[in-house]
Parts: sequence; C-alpha cells; structure tokens
Amino acid sequence: MNDHAPTPDAAPIHLVDSEGSVASAARVISAQDMVALDTEFHAERRYHPEFMLLQVCAPDGQTWLADPRACEIGSIIRAVSTRRVVVHAGQADLGILQREADTAPHDLLDVQIGSAMIGLGYPTRLDTLTRALLDRPLAKQATLSDWSRRPLQPEQIEYAASDVRILIPLSERVRRELEARGRLPWAMAASEEMATRCTRPPSTKHHWTDWEIAASMDPATRATMQAVFEWRDARGRDKDQPPHYMLSDGLALDVARRRPKSVDALQANRRIPGGLVRRYGQEIVRVVAQAGALDLEPVDVPSQAERQAADALQLWAAIQAETSGIAAALAMPRRVALAVARGGAEALVGWRAEALGEGVSAFVAGRTGVFLGPGSTQVR
Repeated sequence: MNDHAPTPDAAPIHLVDSEGSVASAARVISAQDMVALDTEFHAERRYHPEFMLLQVCAPDGQTWLADPRACEIGSIIRAVSTRRVVVHAGQADLGILQREADTAPHDLLDVQIGSAMIGLGYPTRLDTLTRALLDRPLAKQATLSDWSRRPLQPEQIEYAASDVRILIPLSERVRRELEARGRLPWAMAASEEMATRCTRPPSTKHHWTDWEIAASMDPATRATMQAVFEWRDARGRDKDQPPHYMLSDGLALDVARRRPKSVDALQANRRIPGGLVRRYGQEIVRVVAQAGALDLEPVDVPSQAERQAADALQLWAAIQAETSGIAAALAMPRRVALAVARGGAEALVGWRAEALGEGVSAFVAGRTGVFLGPGSTQVR
C-alpha cells in the first residue's frame, strides 16, 4: 500500500494498487461504522461508464484510492457494501459497484437527495452544496482529466481524495438540517429507493412512450418502435456504445412509421446515413419484419389526458417546492407524476405518500388549484 504524502493536517491517503494493499484496505474499512464513497469513471461514448477509481473515506479522514485497473478490488467493494455509506449523486457510483462486484451499499444517505429536502434544489453539484452548507470551496481542476492514465498525477490524487473527504462533514450538516425538519427518515428512504433502482439489471429505456406523438401511434407503429428500441439497446450494450449511436430517436421513429420491407425501402429516406445502412440495414429490416411476432410485453403509453395531468402535477410540485423546501425534481419525477395521473394520490408510496399525499389528494380532487398572481404563482 503506497501512501501519498499527506498535508500536515490531513489523514493519510492510501493508493491501493496491489493484492496486499487491497486486503489491508478491506480489513480496515470493514471495521468502520460508516464510510464515504465516490468513484471516477469515463462515461462518454459508452453504454456503461468505465470504472477508473474507487475512493473511500473513513470518519477520521483516512482515505483509500483503489485502482480497479491495477488489481481486483471486489473485496473492498464488498466491505463498503456492508457499512453505512454517504454518497453524493450516487446513482452512477452504485451502478458501477453492482456491475463490478455484484453488490452495492443500500444503507446510505445521498447528500444530494438530503439537500433536496432542505431547500437546496435537485440535482445540485457537490461544490455548490459545500459552499452553501460548509462555506468551503472545492478544487475542480481535475474533474475532466484522463482517469485512465497511470500513474495518477498529484493533482488527480488530491482531487479524488478531497471529493470523498468532504462528504463526511457535509453529511453531518445535512443530517442536522434534516433532523430539525423531521425529514431524515424521508431522505434515508429516498436514498435507499435510488440505490434499489440503480442497481437493478439494465433494461431498455423506452422514453419515446412519453413523447406527445406516442399517444396517437397505431398499434403496429408502437410495436415496431418498441422492437427497434430493444434492438438498438442490445446492440449498444454489445458494442459498449450509447443506444442512440446505433440509431437516433428521429430515425427510429421514421423506421417505425414507414416499416420498410427491404434495405432499398429503408434508405428511401435521404437522411438515413449510408454507413448506417451498410452496417445495420439488414438487421433493421429484419427487426421491423419480426416486430409483431416478438414476445414482448407491450410498453405502457400514456394517453394525452394522462400526459397533461402529469404536466399539471409537476407544475404543482414545482410551486409547492417554494414553501415546502422539497425539490420538485425529487418529489414528483415524471414516472411518479404519471402514476398519480393514472391512480390518484393512492399511487404515492413510502416517503412521498407521507410528504405529499394530503396536498396531492386536494389538488387531484380539485379542492386546490394553481393561481397566477402579481409576482408569484401559488397553490391555494
């Protein structure tokens, strides 16, 4: 275990890049009551983010920078996953750990989620939160550096350590603010919800179902759209590229509408690149031909009325955030708004039912409304 020389007032920063140092780090981490967690990764032009570095910090400031490119660090991930954990915007971090070691922490507080319940917005950058709550700036010079290069440079080591070290004092401040409002259980529940969602096996994101045009698609177009999205997602996963690299949303819609029966028919649209036709033309035509016969559970497409109701609910949440201090993007994301549009306030579960249930019930029943006034918009 190679130790980067610490500043006089800082605990050690351990570079973990060998089997022996991994075992030592896992042993010490396993003895901690809680740890802070962060990762560095490259996500550009990839289906899954490429894991470059794992940062773990103990409450005393002792920090480990574990290098997954140099050695197998699964035992550290497993040790972390049994501890109480603090993260900031942990969706990608937890997804990476799940893919790397088939486990990830679930007993955690995401300080970005916690901050969303004390009036600081969502999503909010780490440096913004540290300035607002701790009055401390964070150095961000190495944010977009090349984390694949070895050896790591001193400024990268300092940046990686500082990002995870700040999480312990930040989480303490966020916890105090949440406890003062009686919202710590909500933040913990929302953090666990995030962890459960982002560590599930990957599935195709059918975001086209919420397009305005989706409600008016005929069954054949919907079936073809679903099949094409499934195909491009699988292709992207195989090639480790974003699905839209295989076929853009706009071209996917064109294919679903026209349902070409041959490569010649496919390229009748002059905007379809020749390279796409050469690489995938036959596959796309085959997917279109088989779309109606594929054994796929039809995706749910909101009606126009449901979309409008979801829009109204998200507007309600945005206005309520001004007084409640709970950021609308966390309180009423699109999936939740659509569920309420279909099922009423009873569709709210967990912390949202407790935090929002009464207000949503009144709004859905028409007992309250959104009113425009001089200089403000209100729910009353």
